[in-house]
Amino acid sequence: MIKQKISAWGKNYLQNFREHPGKATVALVLQILFAVGWAGFFYMVCKDFANTVIPGTTDPKSNIYAECVDIVAYTIVYTYIFYRLLPLMFANDKMLRHRVYAFLISAAAAFFLPDLSLAPFLPDSWQEPVFTAFWAD
Repeated sequence: MIKQKISAWGKNYLQNFREHPGKATVALVLQILFAVGWAGFFYMVCKDFANTVIPGTTDPKSNIYAECVDIVAYTIVYTYIFYRLLPLMFANDKMLRHRVYAFLISAAAAFFLPDLSLAPFLPDSWQEPVFTAFWAD
């Protein structure tokens, strides 16, 4: 069943390349950039989890709990954005315009990632420096 779907998707993709080589090439480039960008994001998330959340330690300048909340929050938000944009980017029946929109939304999300922080909205007790979480050894 899945093999048939993949085969049909591939045939439709090749047919689009034969009919509209310019648009199909632009769509392919957008898809590659989309995949590479999101792969970099998920690599960064895995690195943040491996370096901060799982060991439960942080630099001696911030609160481990605030950092963990930030990491988990942006992971959830950005994974949802990725989940919603994936069909727009890779569906055969979508127009090039939809792929451009998905790429621009992804680029805007990447631009605003460093500014995403919940620390100002957390209680004052979470603003004090805590370097080691309760789950750390």
